[in-house]
Amino acid sequence: MVSIDKKDCIKYGGVVMKERTSSAGIMYFYLRGTLDENNQVCIYVQDTYKYLPDKYYERVCKDFSKKESDKNVVYMFGVIGTCSKAYKISTIIKEELKNNYQRVVEGKPIIKSAIQLDKIGNAQFKLVQEFFCEEINYFPYACSKEHGEWVINCVWGSNAPEEIAHSLANSTIGMWIENETPNLAGKQIINRSFYMSDFVHRKAVACLPKCNDGQWSLLFEGGNQLALDENVFYKGISSPNDLGFFAVSGINSILLTPAYSFGEHLYPDDISLEWHKVFLFTCAISNIEWSVKEFQPVYCKFLSFLKKNICHQIDVEPFINQKQGLSVFVKIIYNIRGFLVGEDEAVISKDLFQLLNTRYVYLPYLFDIVNCKNEAIRSFSRDTLSNQIETALNTKDSYEKGLLWEDVAKYVLDSVDGWRVTGRRVRAGSQEIDLSVVNISLDDELWQLGSYILVECKNWKRHVDIPQVRNIAYISTMKGNKTALLFATNGITHDAKEEIERLAGTGTFILVIEAKDLKNLQTDSDCKSMILNKFYELQEKMVYNLPI
Repeated sequence: MVSIDKKDCIKYGGVVMKERTSSAGIMYFYLRGTLDENNQVCIYVQDTYKYLPDKYYERVCKDFSKKESDKNVVYMFGVIGTCSKAYKISTIIKEELKNNYQRVVEGKPIIKSAIQLDKIGNAQFKLVQEFFCEEINYFPYACSKEHGEWVINCVWGSNAPEEIAHSLANSTIGMWIENETPNLAGKQIINRSFYMSDFVHRKAVACLPKCNDGQWSLLFEGGNQLALDENVFYKGISSPNDLGFFAVSGINSILLTPAYSFGEHLYPDDISLEWHKVFLFTCAISNIEWSVKEFQPVYCKFLSFLKKNICHQIDVEPFINQKQGLSVFVKIIYNIRGFLVGEDEAVISKDLFQLLNTRYVYLPYLFDIVNCKNEAIRSFSRDTLSNQIETALNTKDSYEKGLLWEDVAKYVLDSVDGWRVTGRRVRAGSQEIDLSVVNISLDDELWQLGSYILVECKNWKRHVDIPQVRNIAYISTMKGNKTALLFATNGITHDAKEEIERLAGTGTFILVIEAKDLKNLQTDSDCKSMILNKFYELQEKMVYNLPI
C-alpha cells in the first residue's frame, strides 16, 4: 500500500478521505494485443493523450465489448508517469478491484468510481472495474516496469492459456514501449505520438546545425526544433543563437515565463511554454473580465499546479515586479480574444491554434483552475430557423440577402453546444471574415475541428466555384485554423468539390453546408451532428483519394 500523509487528506461528507490525485502529467492507456495466424503480435492502442476522458472511455468500451472469440488475445489497462503518482493511482485501482470481487461474491453492485481520483483517472478506474467485474471471464494480473523516475503499471487479463497469455502480455507492452519510447519531460510523461503530433501540418522552414555535437535539427513554424536523431526526443525552442536574431517564438519564451517577475524558472522550457499558452487561451475564452487584481490569484494557482504536477523549478532573481509581469499576461489574454474575434495576427495566433489541435487534452485541468464554465442558454426552434431560411432565400436586395443568410448561419452555429460565435464581418488583412467561431468545449468530437473556425456565407443562385474556396483556404492557412465552414445556399461546382478534397489532404478542411441541409434540422443536437458528419465524410474522401 502507498502511505498517505495528512496533507493528502480531504473532508468528504464529514469523513476524512484521501486527497484526489491529479492525473496531470500521467497518461492512461488501453492495449489489446493479438496473435495473428503467423504468430505475430498486433496491438490496438487508445490513450488519454489522444482523447478527453468521456471519449477515451467510450472508445475503449467499444473495443473490448466485442471480446474477440480468438483466445490468443490480451487486454491491458495501464498507468504511466512518475513513480510516486503512478503507484498511488494503480494502488487505488487494484485495491478497489479486490473489493469489487468481494462485492460480486456477496451479490452487491460494484463501485465504479473513486473519490481519490479526478475525472480522467476515474475513466480508467471505471474501465478496469467493468472489464474484470461485470463478466468474470478474465483473471486480473498485474505487471510493472520501472524506468528510473517513471514507471508503467498495468492490470491485464486474457483467456489464452497461461504460458501464452504471459508471453503475449510482455510482447504487447514491450512493443508499445518500443514504438512510443515514453520518457519524462520534467514531471510529465511524454510519448512519441503525443510529442510528434504538435508538428502535424506545420511547415519546416530551415535545417539548423548544432555546433556542439554535430547533430542537425529541423526548424518548424512556431519556433520548435526537431532533432534529426531517431533515438532522441528533442523539441527545443529556437533562440537568437540558432537564428542570429529574435524570432516571435523566442520573444514568447521570455514573455510566457514566471522567471522574470516571480523568480521561478520552470523547466523543461517547452513544456512550461505549452501549458502557459493553453492556460492563457482558457482565460481568454472565459467570461471573466480580467485585470491584474483578478488574474493574480488564478495565475498563482496555475503556477502551483505546474510545480506540483508538470515542471521542475529553480529559484532565480526576478528582474521586474509581479504586477508588471501579470499585466503582460493580461494583455496577452486580450490579444488572444482579439484573435478569436478574427482580428488579423498571422504569427502568434497561428502557432496557438496549431498547438491546440492536440494540447486541448490539457483543458480539463485548466478549466478547473480558471473556473471556466461558459454556460450558454440555447433555444433552438425549428420554425424560427425555417422562417429565417425562407426570408433569406426570397429577399431581392443582394446586400440584405447576404446579411440574412449570415443570420441563418449564426443561428445554427449558436445552437452547437460548445461553440461560441465571436465575430462578424471582421477584416483579416485584405480579406473579410463573415463569422468566426471559437471552441469553448470539452468535447473530443468538436476539437477534431480545431479551436477556431472560420465561416463564409454565400447566398447565391449559382454554385460557389474554386476562387471562393481557395480564398477561404488562404485565410485558414494564414491564421492556422484547421476547419472552415462554407454556407452556400446552392452548393458548389464539381471543380470546387475536387479542390476541397485536395485541400483536406493538406490539413485544411472546408465543410460545405447548403440550404437543403439546414431545412432538415429538427433540434439543436442536429446542428452539431450535421457539421460533424460533413467533417467525417470529408475525412473519408481524403483517405480514399490519397496516393498509394
